[in-house]
Amino acid sequence: MALKFVDKFGAAALLSAIALFDTTTFGVSSSPVESAAKLRLSSATDIKWDNDVPFLADAGGKLHKSTLDPELQNHLQAFIAERGAPIASVVVIDVVTGEVLAMAQGRSPEKWGASSHTALYSRFPAASLFKTVVTTAALEMTPTGPDQPFGLPGGCGSQDITPTGTWMNDEGGGSMSLRRAFGKSCNGFFAKLAINQLGIGAITRYAKLFGWESQLPADVVVDTSKMMPPPVANSTTHTVGRFAAGFGHVGISPMHGAWMATLIANGGVPKPIKLLRQPGDESAQNGTPIYSPQTGKRLMDMMRSTIHGGTASQTFGRGRYRSIAHEVGGKTGTLTGRTPAGLTSLFIGLYPVSAPRIAVSSVVVLEDRYYFKAPQLAAEAIITWKQQKAKNTHARR
Repeated sequence: MALKFVDKFGAAALLSAIALFDTTTFGVSSSPVESAAKLRLSSATDIKWDNDVPFLADAGGKLHKSTLDPELQNHLQAFIAERGAPIASVVVIDVVTGEVLAMAQGRSPEKWGASSHTALYSRFPAASLFKTVVTTAALEMTPTGPDQPFGLPGGCGSQDITPTGTWMNDEGGGSMSLRRAFGKSCNGFFAKLAINQLGIGAITRYAKLFGWESQLPADVVVDTSKMMPPPVANSTTHTVGRFAAGFGHVGISPMHGAWMATLIANGGVPKPIKLLRQPGDESAQNGTPIYSPQTGKRLMDMMRSTIHGGTASQTFGRGRYRSIAHEVGGKTGTLTGRTPAGLTSLFIGLYPVSAPRIAVSSVVVLEDRYYFKAPQLAAEAIITWKQQKAKNTHARR
């Protein structure tokens, strides 16, 4: 089955028609689960230690006991600092409880223009992490299967998504499956998929279900991730294609990325983020699944392709990270950001992907020096968590 190209006038009609479905539920809840009252952390969000117990200060200076794991938190904080303390952050969440185990950052946010912890800053470009939204919409709303071949004569590079790019061609050889396109982060594939089978309405609908344009369910305030979809009335194949491939005006915070990964780990069920330890508080409940069980299984399985032969294979294919490669699933993103300025590297992932225990999200801004990329920071978080669990298990025997 080959994808058929639609010209810009036909595309506009298709996009307008599909956008009408934006008010329907597609059989899922219309918004993430609501959370209880939230606390706003102080702008510095300094971690205070009392007998190795981590506390966070709210905007009024009051300290609150956190869910952070001291050993994991300190290791990741040191890992970033020892490599030059770039603009960077990594978040680790226990997917069963929703508790934040680590929330480390590099350079102090006030030095590069942020007013909160780097993990809560939502103006990093989402880049190709947004392809996760498009993939989910395709699995839910079209006959597209993970391994179904589609004609793709054009290329995968961003330079091909132009008004006259080869990504719009139907003639010629070449094909690619959704699984391989996801792992390789093939821009042309997702641009064409959006134009011919999805449209703006479906994509923005699932983006909202994945947390954009709303407050995340959390016990602390997380900056809202904003997006600016192309206007339906005058959209073209070019503008919609770029939006779907991750080149639109779409922001994300590392905490949002970790929540996305937690959502996927729990089969599409939204789970509240818990950064503050409040024993016995069961007021925050899980939400309704945003997609079907079949889509959930397919999506988690497809995340393996990023690690094996995909955009994160170089990180997980060498050194000590090779020992965890077969158990990790994820998605990468790379795009030049403006605030802060620099090439932004992103990663969200699950471990172990067959039965996830933790979700991880990382962001690294590559400025005038090369420090490391987001997949390496995430891999360090995963392997440290694994080693820590093994050590604790051994100690209890």
